Amino acid sequence: MPHPDCLLRALDQLDASASDAVLIGSSVAEPTAANAVGLPFIGYVHNSDRKGRLTRAGCQQTVGSLAPVLEVIRAAD
Repeated sequence: MPHPDCLLRALDQLDASASDAVLIGSSVAEPTAANAVGLPFIGYVHNSDRKGRLTRAGCQQTVGSLAPVLEVIRAAD
């Protein structure tokens, strides 16, 4: 899964800082990489087992659907 350097290069390509973005993912490696560069992370979970693994990995926010994320983005426009 992503190495922190990959995330930094992606942010650089977007001319964005970590505070301007969020990483959404479902693997335990993703919040670890995001935390290493100060990138907010939202866990996308399909079941309680996945949510438990992400929570134990330090993930503080999870969603079972991307609909709430889209609502926030649309409201910000």
